[in-house]
Amino acid sequence: MRAVCFIPAQIAGATIGVAFVKAVSKVNFHVAGGGANELSAGTTLGGGWTMETILTFGLVIIVFAATDAGRSRIVSHLTVLAPAAVGFWVFISHLVAIPIDGCSINPARTFAAAAVSGNWAQHWLYWAGPMAGAIFASLFYSLIMEPVAMDLVDMDAYPVKLPQFPGKGTMRERNWQSLKEEIVSGPPSEPTNGDGSEDTAPASIVKAGKSDASLRRRGEDPSDFV
Repeated sequence: MRAVCFIPAQIAGATIGVAFVKAVSKVNFHVAGGGANELSAGTTLGGGWTMETILTFGLVIIVFAATDAGRSRIVSHLTVLAPAAVGFWVFISHLVAIPIDGCSINPARTFAAAAVSGNWAQHWLYWAGPMAGAIFASLFYSLIMEPVAMDLVDMDAYPVKLPQFPGKGTMRERNWQSLKEEIVSGPPSEPTNGDGSEDTAPASIVKAGKSDASLRRRGEDPSDFV
């Protein structure tokens, strides 16, 4: 649903921006070809598609990693540096791709420039490349990078920002459910034996940082750790 809102909004905003630039300086606008993307001489359609796919893949991976709630728990400064990481990738992408295909990595911007300038040359390429890169990045992150980030998270640490469960195959379902239960119930209190004395867990469990109560809460048998 958000995509249905974001796509038209970005296209509309980009088109208004390009139209404003044309209104401010028509001469420079026409000299620059309206900012429309075009393949440079010697660049094939396959080469342009590959360039847009790779650059968009990298951009989407960086955005996912920078906004991943689970990953931010093990890298405390991640959210602070996220804008710098995204901006740096966009900067490098333009340095590399502008001489090759004008660098799109954003179909909305390419559409706006084409619509205002009237230059629709190879326009489909600047939708197909970024869309392919975004899809590949989504699959790669959800199937490979996201489970690794979840495995690194200390499940006994509090507080935690719980991401939405993306479904089976993207992170260990059991860990996610356990994490959700602990967040709802809050941090475990000091375990006792009912008479006010502390629960004396076996040394092997204590070493692992888990008490009998903590293990039972997770549905595990403490005897398995003795």
